Amino acid sequence: MIQRTLTLFSLCTAALLTLELAGFTQAAHLQTLPPSSLAQIQVTQSDIATLTQLVTVVINGQNPGSGVLIGKQGNTYTVLTANHVVASLDEYQIVTADGVQHPLDYTTVRRLPNLDLALVQFTSNQRYELAQIGDSDIAQPGTSVYIAGWPHPGLAITERIFQITQGQISGRSQSGTESGYELVYTNITRSGMSGGPVLDSLGRLIGIHGRAEGQAIYNPDTGDTVDIKSGFNLGIPLDTFIESIEAMDPTILSSNPSFAYPLSKQADRQLIANQIQPAIAQYQRILAIDPNYLPAVFGVGQAQYEAGDTSEAIAQFRQVIDSAIKRSIQLQTLSYFPQQELFLVQLNEVIGNAQVALASALDASGEQETALAFVFELLQNPENWRGRATLLQPNFPGSRLQADAQNLAATGQEMVTQGLEYLPTELNLAQALYDRGRVQEAIPYLETLFQENPQDAPRKIALAAALNATGNRERANRLVSELQSEYSGQFGDEDFDFLLMGLWSSRLREDVTEILAYYRPSDNRPTSSQFSNSTLLHSAEDGDRADIEFLSLSRDGKILVSTNGEGTIKVWDIEKGTVRHTFSWTGNFRDAIALSPDGRLLAAGIWDDTDNTAKVQLWDTHTGEAVRTLTHLSDGITAVAFSPNSQTLASSAKNIILWNVNTGQVLHTLPGNAPYSSYSLAFSPDGNRLGSSSVELIQLWNSTSGEQVNRIELSGEHIVNGLIFSPQGNLLLSQTDSGIQFWNPSTGTAVSRLLEGQKYALSPDGQTLALCAGSEISLVNIASTQVVRTLPNPSRCYNLVFLPDGKTLVSGGDGGNIELWDINTPTTRNPSPALP
Repeated sequence: MIQRTLTLFSLCTAALLTLELAGFTQAAHLQTLPPSSLAQIQVTQSDIATLTQLVTVVINGQNPGSGVLIGKQGNTYTVLTANHVVASLDEYQIVTADGVQHPLDYTTVRRLPNLDLALVQFTSNQRYELAQIGDSDIAQPGTSVYIAGWPHPGLAITERIFQITQGQISGRSQSGTESGYELVYTNITRSGMSGGPVLDSLGRLIGIHGRAEGQAIYNPDTGDTVDIKSGFNLGIPLDTFIESIEAMDPTILSSNPSFAYPLSKQADRQLIANQIQPAIAQYQRILAIDPNYLPAVFGVGQAQYEAGDTSEAIAQFRQVIDSAIKRSIQLQTLSYFPQQELFLVQLNEVIGNAQVALASALDASGEQETALAFVFELLQNPENWRGRATLLQPNFPGSRLQADAQNLAATGQEMVTQGLEYLPTELNLAQALYDRGRVQEAIPYLETLFQENPQDAPRKIALAAALNATGNRERANRLVSELQSEYSGQFGDEDFDFLLMGLWSSRLREDVTEILAYYRPSDNRPTSSQFSNSTLLHSAEDGDRADIEFLSLSRDGKILVSTNGEGTIKVWDIEKGTVRHTFSWTGNFRDAIALSPDGRLLAAGIWDDTDNTAKVQLWDTHTGEAVRTLTHLSDGITAVAFSPNSQTLASSAKNIILWNVNTGQVLHTLPGNAPYSSYSLAFSPDGNRLGSSSVELIQLWNSTSGEQVNRIELSGEHIVNGLIFSPQGNLLLSQTDSGIQFWNPSTGTAVSRLLEGQKYALSPDGQTLALCAGSEISLVNIASTQVVRTLPNPSRCYNLVFLPDGKTLVSGGDGGNIELWDINTPTTRNPSPALP
């Protein structure tokens, strides 16, 4: 077992040595995990056990125990253990994972004052792995933890073998306990594991185990007193050790660069408390431990910004971005190794956060156009999801930077809500300036766009509105007159939607609408009651952020889930038209929400700011309670989907994970289309196949074995999404910028195509496709691909879903309206021409 483990570790070591030559250090830029988990970006207990065994040692002596390797200086290794393990003078031996016994010089034992902790050392020419250091502040009740060590032999287990057990933090003392024991957890432990590591869910060291809670029981028959364990065990948080050793000998922390991580978290907390100078001093100390630790470089910049030194902060942010990009390029030029993807994820996080900080600082200092260019770059880069998430939901420790970042977030949220983040940069800049009242500065950008294509009506009317707002009414009227001649003198409903296309700035939309309304025929706008049977209101909020972004129905049609741009999820009782539950959602991807077909569970991809990880949250739709959280390490969950039997959940990022819904167990991890994310997921009706879509690619997987069974390549297309299987399973639908494609999922061949449409839904019989088409809903015959009926939707259509009867259609539109239609009875407009 030891030999196999070391062979695995040697592969890891070779890759890390290569990284060090490229400017990385093993501990400072990645909390090292075993190769199998890093390749999949999914950490399992088996993975953690593999590496933990390499850093956990046996300490033989009068009271044998365990310890953990935390530092190395030259050939001298430092082990952290419980003080009571080495309390008595004796000839101790430290046994490492390779079975080698190293003598312990008892005169070098260093005991930490008032704590049951001690440092011991041994010397060896052999290279041993060091523990990766975590932040023990995250160890709060409910947090998952691991305890490891080498317990004493017992009646059944007659030798010392490595053990690792999983449990939860069940309590934490707020006032401090005897000898530093503050953490209380439920893990199973045995005698001999004292001094062993307490690890977080990623295998990072956050404490030292040392005690078991129990009670002394007197046996009247023998006269003996026996200690009976209660099931609770105790450990000392690593922050307590760090605080003590800093006062005693801070050089110990320099012997392991991964101490930069918890020290950086401490500095962040100082920044939150507005302790600017102590935070700067802490960040500088971290850089003395590891000069390449980019989060500390970034932290210095944030602290400088809070102190009012904007120019120095901007220079620091630029340095972080440049360094991280260079290291990312270097990393991608290396031969593949298991840690590569996780390194890139962490570098992208640093780059994204620093870009948002830089943009916020530039914006606040008057360089708004440069700042906005950063915003659009983040929104238009589909791979920098972490930067996008920080932009839309900033969470900086400093209050000044956070407030300035919120101003930019408002611009980004407007664009994302409208789904228009991929517009030309000039149009985005013009609208951002327009929204801030800087209309005159927006005109040159609108003028450039107009000159590129004078026949583009939306660009023409936008320029006319800006000219009119700044007093140049003569040219504005001339442009509107040109449009009038093209639209026969008046602008109808469908013209409104077309001319407002691409405008996310609320102020510019208002000015354009004001101009168009003057030429609009009166009494031409239908009300919702004319066309739909009933209306549900998701939110009473005004504005585009109230727009419905997602709809899903249970198989029986009794439960409906809707979401809007405000980040709320509502669970409806369709028959009563009432809301069962409302949830807050912190995700950034519209397809990262799903309702189980049986209506029992709601799944949503979220971003957890407490530990900076992407997760899938499961709620019970009947009780409204959170039932399970699944950690999917990535930059963000891009899509989730339930199997038809509601027993399996798929979640996607750059890889795809299949979960057992009832246990949370990982069934399969699929590679996806890395380095690109998978943006849409769909199970076949029989549940045997899973479809995933990415950049220029659709992949089909055997959901039982996890094997890829087919792939469809779409050359020239960008992001492919909107996957839907027909109820019979003989068709697979996908959507790209060039339209909706129908595929044979068995052969991968194209069957037919529609050139229009963004969101759509298939009827339960598979014969009708409902299609969002601006202010209309088109009903398309699948066999002929012809539009057979249109429903004049009173609000812009963003999402559709059929009820099981096939006669009722639910649409989600702007203003938070959810319309329920009887598709056989509403007033209809003339059918649109047949689509090719």
